[in-house]
Amino acid sequence: MHHTHDIIISSVTDTDATLDFVFTFERRQVVDRVLRRRHGRVVEDSDPFVDDWTEAERQQVKDDLLGCLARNGILCLASSNDRVVGFACMDGQPVDDAGRYHPLKEFHVEASARGRGIGKRLFAHCVDAARSRGFKRLYISSHSARETVLFYKSQGCRDAAWLFKEQIEREPFDYQMEYVVGD
Repeated sequence: MHHTHDIIISSVTDTDATLDFVFTFERRQVVDRVLRRRHGRVVEDSDPFVDDWTEAERQQVKDDLLGCLARNGILCLASSNDRVVGFACMDGQPVDDAGRYHPLKEFHVEASARGRGIGKRLFAHCVDAARSRGFKRLYISSHSARETVLFYKSQGCRDAAWLFKEQIEREPFDYQMEYVVGD
């Protein structure tokens, strides 16, 4: 049993960062129950599937991270023995006209490292980094897996008060949330 004390959480803002960890990252998530919004209500359904990344999707994630960093974003890493076991990325570019919502674009903990409090520490680090940047809100288009939505809720996220329409069109099954960083 590993503990979280061997986990180092850090921030990366350098666009020259080596992001090849995405090619060996253990993304796998076995999903059974999902939470989705229908007509203003939250509905829980059974929708069993396994979520993982193809090689092309891994390259896309790497490109997305680089794009995020190029837009003054913040990449947060959770590492254990020099291996990235969790990562999150916040875009430096707000997605709403008022400039309040910065997307939390990626948030992942490796399958074998889940359940050890790493996500909780990674999320707290993201909030601190966002606050130091003066971000007002984090916009989260969450995977609809029940445990993922409940994780975000347990971190203090709430249903999104403002909806990012383009994101909903891209990922219609995602669960839209926000985290209030500051005012």
